[in-house]
Amino acid sequence: MTERTKIFHIKILGRLLELLGVQMYKHRDAAVAELVANSWDAGAKHVWITIPTGTEYNKDISEISIEDDGCGMNEASLQDKYLVIGRNRRIAESSEEFKGRRVMGRKGIGKLAGFGIASMMKVETWIDNQSIEISLDLNHLKNNPTTETKDDIDKNLDGTIRDEKPKGIHEVSCSGTRIRLSTLKQQTSIDINALHISLARRFSRTVQGHMKIFINEEPLKPPKIDIHKNSPPLDNELETERLDNNEVKYTYSYSNSPLTRDRNLQGWTILVNGKTAQAPPFFFNVDINGTSQHSSKYLLGTIEADFLDKGSTDETDIVSTDRQEIDWDREEAKSLWDWGRKLTQKIFNEIGERNAEESKNIVEEHPEYKARIDALDKPLRIQCLKFIGSIGKIKVYGDEMSAKEKILQMADQIIKAFEYRHFIDVINDIEEASENPENLEILLTHLEKWEVLESRSILEIIKGRIRVVDKFYDMIINRAPETANRDLGADNFHDLIAGFPWLLNPEWQVYLEEKSISTILKKLGENDFPELMKNKRVDFLALQGSGTIAVIEIKSVDDVLPLEELRKLEDYKNALTSAHKEKLVCVLIFGGKHSIPKETWQRYEESVDFKILEWKNVFSANKNYYLHYRAVLENHISDPNFRLKADEIKNTRRMLEKDSVYRNVIDRKEGLGIQDINIPIS
Repeated sequence: MTERTKIFHIKILGRLLELLGVQMYKHRDAAVAELVANSWDAGAKHVWITIPTGTEYNKDISEISIEDDGCGMNEASLQDKYLVIGRNRRIAESSEEFKGRRVMGRKGIGKLAGFGIASMMKVETWIDNQSIEISLDLNHLKNNPTTETKDDIDKNLDGTIRDEKPKGIHEVSCSGTRIRLSTLKQQTSIDINALHISLARRFSRTVQGHMKIFINEEPLKPPKIDIHKNSPPLDNELETERLDNNEVKYTYSYSNSPLTRDRNLQGWTILVNGKTAQAPPFFFNVDINGTSQHSSKYLLGTIEADFLDKGSTDETDIVSTDRQEIDWDREEAKSLWDWGRKLTQKIFNEIGERNAEESKNIVEEHPEYKARIDALDKPLRIQCLKFIGSIGKIKVYGDEMSAKEKILQMADQIIKAFEYRHFIDVINDIEEASENPENLEILLTHLEKWEVLESRSILEIIKGRIRVVDKFYDMIINRAPETANRDLGADNFHDLIAGFPWLLNPEWQVYLEEKSISTILKKLGENDFPELMKNKRVDFLALQGSGTIAVIEIKSVDDVLPLEELRKLEDYKNALTSAHKEKLVCVLIFGGKHSIPKETWQRYEESVDFKILEWKNVFSANKNYYLHYRAVLENHISDPNFRLKADEIKNTRRMLEKDSVYRNVIDRKEGLGIQDINIPIS
């Protein structure tokens, strides 16, 4: 083997800064896609992307590589082409094709996309049995230029030339290039599944048919979607549309369920010469309110508009440098914009109609609801189902319930409006509004007019909460355990708090139990206290909502709290903090007895990350917060709480009538008055 060294240099043209801007490739999938596009331009038939995952990933020592079996580079092409940043290949070579492929690159800067991921790029390229290796250090390129003029900056790079191929490559061709990225910028690895989705959408079927892409040795996978409709029906075909003198091809699908797991699945991706020019999610700015807002979660489509890349000069380029969006203000894009808006609105309408029929079917298949609808007069029954269909077109999913439950809940309100005939004037107003199902705001405004139904629903909630508070009191008196253990059906505080987190904090009424975190806590407990946990449910509970995770340790009323319990809670918090970005708060609830030194106890009480609560205080706070409504529910007119509520209604109506919170001299003199809820300000 022979080996010799040679000094290479990189030429950075003065217009580089104008082209690159700041942080050209902010998203790692876009950076990887740009390097894959370079492989296409090199005539590659295969591209192998290697990314460390999980515990293998360490940004300081890990390496990401993109390898291809393209044409490779010799000394001249490496120096005169690759290392000239900003070189327009189409102009320099007077050709827009290479090996029968239309070239994707134009600006000559995509090779720097790796710097969006890493600070160090090692380039290995080979033809036959001769290889060249150079390293591009971002810090070196930014500092201490050897020469600097108005037009360019030259840097010397150490290169190595060998008479053998690099180690560890896929030897399916006599030539190729491998880009190795190190000194990585992100703390966490790239999501491999998300990268499959992104790359599958960023390159056309033609590209994927002629160049196989592998991620960690696994072929690029198209996203798996439960499709309701494909257009055109056959997967290997595209619809063709003539726009003025240009041709576009397209295909779209809409799914049976919302595409919420990855936003890259939603909407259109527009490809130009096989590569992304407008990244998803994109909807041609069709108003995504009302019906469209929900329909957008089902649409998955691809448009190929090669006519947008006819020229070779920068002036004819209407795609952004990072291939994320098209310059829609350009005249060349106007016909595509107008056509795309019309097609998108048409698809949204199709999805809305489909959802309307599904919603009506769900309601009519429910025995109780069907009986209530059938009991209506025929004209009212037809009208009621029409409104239920309108709800289907705008159906909204809450985290706390399934889609079916949400539809039934909203349908229940509609049916009630028809059952109470004195709401017929409101029904007539809704009839007019529902002609345009996109206008969600109008429909909700009318729903708000149903003050009796709204009030009844609110009072039912309050009545239920009062009963929960009463149950809470009984459990304290009867010394309920913290967990159910093996006593199935037994009252326990773990299940109480999991079901009604607002008992600990009124703001937690939107929190849900986070099962995955609870499972982690249980495993930690089994590792640390195997004998204790053998026949016991974990006494930790995790709730999540509003960007916060609350880790709660529950102790029974009679337990004496030892220091070990607080330390265990603190250890578990530290373990979870490393795995979750959300804010973590630790809550410990006990009966009031502890064996912890005073100074240590005070430190935990003063910690912003810890909340230590006593069962009796939690109950008292809930009693003060909810039980004053009992007088209203039971119509005790003589009860002071009833009078306070009457005064509150009077003051609220006065404010609404005036549309102002301004108080006159008399009001200010009287002051705030007695409040029925006293919440300490902390």
